[in-house]
Parts: sequence; C-alpha cells; structure tokens
Amino acid sequence: MKKRICSIITVTLLCLSLEGTSFAQETMDDTADILESTEEYLHGDEWVGLLPIGSIVLLKNSEKKLMVMGYLQSLTDGEDDKMYDYSACLFPEGYISADEVYLFDQEQIDVIYYIGYQDEEQMEFMQRVYDYIENIQG
Repeated sequence: MKKRICSIITVTLLCLSLEGTSFAQETMDDTADILESTEEYLHGDEWVGLLPIGSIVLLKNSEKKLMVMGYLQSLTDGEDDKMYDYSACLFPEGYISADEVYLFDQEQIDVIYYIGYQDEEQMEFMQRVYDYIENIQG
C-alpha cells in the first residue's frame, strides 16, 4: 500500500512541476479521483471488495505470488459449480496456458503486494461486476 501512495505522490509532484499545463491539471484531477475512490475500499490496511485487475497477491499457505486477471470464474469440467471471486496467473511469469490459471476467493488472500490500475473505466466495470453478484445472490 505504501508503494501505491508513493506512486500517487510522485505523479502529483510531477504534475505540480508541470503547473500551468492542461495535461498537469488533468493528471492531478485523475490522481485525486483515484485516490479518493481507493480510500472507499480501504478500512485500515484491509481492502474491502474485489481487487482491481493487475493486483498482486499471495494466498494463505502459498509461496508464489499471483496476479489477478479476472473475476467470477468457475471450473469448466462440470465437477464444481462454484464460482470463484478471482482468476489469476503466476507473477511475474504471467499467463502461460489455460492449465496455469488459478481460481481463488477473497478470504484466501494472505498478503496484497500491489493494488492494480484503477481509472474511471475500471470503476464502471467493477460496478457492473457488483451488480451481477447482487443479481445472482438475489
């Protein structure tokens, strides 16, 4: 989380050094919006809700980091109708093959190393994901 805040501060300082340009103001506004929306999901050091795509996590009883690459996946072999919160690939290797995709739920996460990229499009998509979850739980 400290790295995320440092990145936001760095972008803000860069923007301040470019003061007066429309790009700088636009970037500062976007940074402020993202920081504000990120705070909605933080309670102390704990993330609430689904992590953005690109987030890096370590699962309980695991030694290898995973990168979130999708949501609400289930196994296709018909043995398990359970829908998992996340699909992920190995980090830093990335997607290797369909046999190397990992499915897990929020409660299995032990450590969050990085919170993935967030912008307006991602936040709109997440709202659709939450709406879908609400409908299937309904």
